Amino acid sequence: FTISSVVINKNKIEFSLNNKKNQFNWVVTPNNELLLERDIESWSVIPNHQLPKDNANKTLYISNNNGAGVKAPIPGKIIEINIQEGDLKKAGDTLMVLEAMKMENSIQMPQDGIVKKILIKQGNQVKANELLVEIEDIKK
Repeated sequence: FTISSVVINKNKIEFSLNNKKNQFNWVVTPNNELLLERDIESWSVIPNHQLPKDNANKTLYISNNNGAGVKAPIPGKIIEINIQEGDLKKAGDTLMVLEAMKMENSIQMPQDGIVKKILIKQGNQVKANELLVEIEDIKK
């Protein structure tokens, strides 16, 4: 095999394998596995050394003048929702659980706030960066 032209971005990796271009979504799990996903295919890689945690199961958070929201860090299926609209939650509380590549990923509250709107339902398939929950900042 010949691998060339490797480009690693925030959650994507692109490379040529035997002159064929490939692109994958990737994330490092808390137990140091590298998960790669493309379309319906997925792979789990267990490296011999500790991977950097830059992309390790982050909760993607957005904020603007209208409030804030939580996005899916990776594509997967929502298997559990632990919140209701109007709930007051603290930073670090688990909002929901996303299953990706047979691994469960907790989606956590990034800051103290009120759950304004839940945009998905249990059982939904979600894409990476898809907005899951709108939250209201209680510091206003």
